Amino acid sequence: MILEIVLDTADSQFSWNLSREIVFPNNMRSKGKLMPRQVTIPTSSSPILITPEFQEITEGGYYRMEIDVPKLDKNSYQRTMLDVEEMRVLLKSDSLYELDVVIDVKNGKGIAIDEASAKWHKNMGKIIIRAPLLA
Repeated sequence: MILEIVLDTADSQFSWNLSREIVFPNNMRSKGKLMPRQVTIPTSSSPILITPEFQEITEGGYYRMEIDVPKLDKNSYQRTMLDVEEMRVLLKSDSLYELDVVIDVKNGKGIAIDEASAKWHKNMGKIIIRAPLLA
């Protein structure tokens, strides 16, 4: 049905007369000779990223998330990406941590990202995000 709509639209828009008969070649194995190729299989030495523990607190018109990152050090911190969106937090740290979580807020509207702040507390082993709730 959708294919017919597309063909009808193309016919009328460009003054074409496209066939409605769809044919697939049944004896074609490939286009040209298949060349031998080498495939690389990942080894078990690939780093396994940890999903860190986190706590969410909503009170007094503010949202707070504490992400536990005890293995984060100065070198890996420099290669860490943190993205805070209205309803989502993404964290990816160089072969250590990976987090993609939907923010659980009671207002259902999310957080004000323009006023959000995030700080790494290396002594506590935490990244703390704080932001006002959207009204």
